[in-house]
Amino acid sequence: MTSSFFVFDLDDTLAYTTRDMLGDPKRVPHLTLLRGVRVLLKSLQGHTVLLTAGTEELQWEKIDHLKLRALFTDIRVVANRQEKEQALKEIIENTQVPRERIVVVGDRIDHEIRYANQLGCTTVRMRLREGKYADKQPESGFDLPMYEVRDVAGLSEVVLRLF
Repeated sequence: MTSSFFVFDLDDTLAYTTRDMLGDPKRVPHLTLLRGVRVLLKSLQGHTVLLTAGTEELQWEKIDHLKLRALFTDIRVVANRQEKEQALKEIIENTQVPRERIVVVGDRIDHEIRYANQLGCTTVRMRLREGKYADKQPESGFDLPMYEVRDVAGLSEVVLRLF
């Protein structure tokens, strides 16, 4: 696989957050990764960033529970969607990789997908059936992902096709 640059969201993208945590931050021990996430992340050549928004302590608790630290080149935890948009912009501007070779994977078409499309990146929407935002419909052309998948097998297929 050719070297590239990947930015992943955490909640309802790599982990079943809505399904497993049921809105209760005390349920982190119940949180599980999507099947195949570890294999996919280990197979990626290039830079991998985990960019997640939420309460810093809770997000790091999830990351540590899921044992994700070693699978990413960089991990960024931000407080809210505005900070997430700014962080994504900074990440993209600070790399020498052409924007079309930067793949941004997330579940929110009104967040990760919109921001990445506006910045000229390749976008993949993870649309888990159990995801909190799975039924959200696009509000603008920037909300339309280039690819949409429902599981890690679909994501792996897209990544292989791209690179």
